[in-house]
Amino acid sequence: RVWVLSRPLSGFAETFSQYIVEVAPGGGSDRPEPDAAAEGALFVVEGELSVLLAGEKHVLQPGGFAFLPPTSGWSVRNESSAAVRFHWIRKA
Repeated sequence: RVWVLSRPLSGFAETFSQYIVEVAPGGGSDRPEPDAAAEGALFVVEGELSVLLAGEKHVLQPGGFAFLPPTSGWSVRNESSAAVRFHWIRKA
């Protein structure tokens, strides 16, 4: 599930978007970012999120943060038994 907090068409900056994302156990995405030139950040607020960034796996827990540079080719997975929630802030 995704909640859109702000996006370019909602009156905020033309290139800024912010989402709250919930991923069920076993879920995730191999290519969540459709724009390779975009940069972003993930901030975990609940659960445990596995992030594959530049070929290296990082496991983020509540309070965990990941910067996503442009062209980094990242992916996310929930490998735990509980839902994970995180904020995804992106700049295209």
